[in-house]
Amino acid sequence: MNMLKIEGLSFELLMNTAPLFAVLLIYKEDLLRLAKNGVQYLTTKEQSAKDDFRFIIYLILGTIPAGVIGILFLVLLLYCRRTRHLIYLIKKAVS
Repeated sequence: MNMLKIEGLSFELLMNTAPLFAVLLIYKEDLLRLAKNGVQYLTTKEQSAKDDFRFIIYLILGTIPAGVIGILFLVLLLYCRRTRHLIYLIKKAVS
């Protein structure tokens, strides 16, 4: 009997994209409204779409610090992996 094997990256990819699709499915109407009103405000400057456009801008601006922190953390991990000082830095931070 030939059984399906899910190994390594395939399984991780499946486990990380499934919640994304669930969120997209649940918030489909809200996301479509935001996209429609955002484009509408950019093209016509209609005041009824201004709140949704501002929400999109705030969402983008709120995501930037998380991205910068993530990149800095990645750089720190790569540096510590290369120089093998991660345990030293953790002990120093805890004490």
